[in-house]
Amino acid sequence: MKVVNLGLAKQLKEIGYPQETGKIGFYWSIPEDKEEHAFVKYARIPDENNELYKASGNKSFAAPSADEIIDRLPLDVSFNKFEEGLYMVRWLEKVSMDNPMAKYHREIEGNLAEAAGRMWLYLKKEKLI
Repeated sequence: MKVVNLGLAKQLKEIGYPQETGKIGFYWSIPEDKEEHAFVKYARIPDENNELYKASGNKSFAAPSADEIIDRLPLDVSFNKFEEGLYMVRWLEKVSMDNPMAKYHREIEGNLAEAAGRMWLYLKKEKLI
């Protein structure tokens, strides 16, 4: 299962991507705050507000798959896969008489989860979701 990288997982958490603590899923685990030892784990996502978890010095970040992110994107986002193994995620603002100059944004990555995650991040920063 392909999930977002640790850097993107941190950005997503920072801007408000749901962490769904207590649910079984993929997440990045950083033992004793040592990022060089970070790994992806499939288990119950820990609650960082739990006192025992805080005391452990560990950190965690949701590591969503492409499907999980796509389910949170608006319906006007489209996806393409290219022969080179690249994925493109596009968003085009609806054009109307009141809005003749529509915004357009795309993300291209070698991993659909990364492209979808970057699109979610963009839309959230622009307050479009």
